[in-house]
Amino acid sequence: MRITVFATGKLTEPCFYDGVQMYAKRLLVWTSVECVEFPEQRGDTSSDAARALLISKESQKVLAAIPSGAYTILLDPSGKMLSSEEFSAFLEKCEIEGPYHLAFVLGGPYGVSLDLRSKMQRVISFSPMTFPHQMARLMLYEQLYRAFSIIRGVSYHK
Repeated sequence: MRITVFATGKLTEPCFYDGVQMYAKRLLVWTSVECVEFPEQRGDTSSDAARALLISKESQKVLAAIPSGAYTILLDPSGKMLSSEEFSAFLEKCEIEGPYHLAFVLGGPYGVSLDLRSKMQRVISFSPMTFPHQMARLMLYEQLYRAFSIIRGVSYHK
């Protein structure tokens, strides 16, 4: 199974960068996680219309990069919350039955466009709270590691 993370924004804080690298290395025992980063769009954010334009530009770049055939999953506070066990069951089913390429999408600080959201096959949430996108990326990598630990019966998740 292939996992690709499409993330808007770079990991600039050492604690998030180091954490993501640690979990990516741990995941190599079971799978590899590729990350495709997109720069945050800079510009006027003083109005809803101006922010919508920046969000649209970011979202278009992400949509253009997702390969056809990948199962797309948006991480968003408004998505369906899953327990770690439910998330691991989903990943295990994908490992066995497919889809064999998962594309996780993390938006930038202002989120994603409605167009991008409408093209996602699944929307999940870690919490109804909003987290910085750098922290959300670290949380995704940790949850991927936790899920594979559950699947493989490794005691990490206890």
